[in-house]
Amino acid sequence: MDFRGQRNAEWLLVRILIVFAAVSFVAGYSQGDFQLMVNINAVGLLLTALLVIPSWPFFNRNPLPWLAPLHSAHEK
Repeated sequence: MDFRGQRNAEWLLVRILIVFAAVSFVAGYSQGDFQLMVNINAVGLLLTALLVIPSWPFFNRNPLPWLAPLHSAHEK
């Protein structure tokens, strides 16, 4: 994952968690059900983990170019 991909992953993580927290609070408060709030938050956490933790190819669109080695490993 490149630096821009890390920034995008963090942006995605924060936005998804905030949306699910807000939805779960409103749903839990309106229904008076704390368990519903916890369940919606858990679904949001699992969805976020599935989207952010693996190094998906769209997080590696801007890889940094590495320098060529000065000496090969076999050369002494």
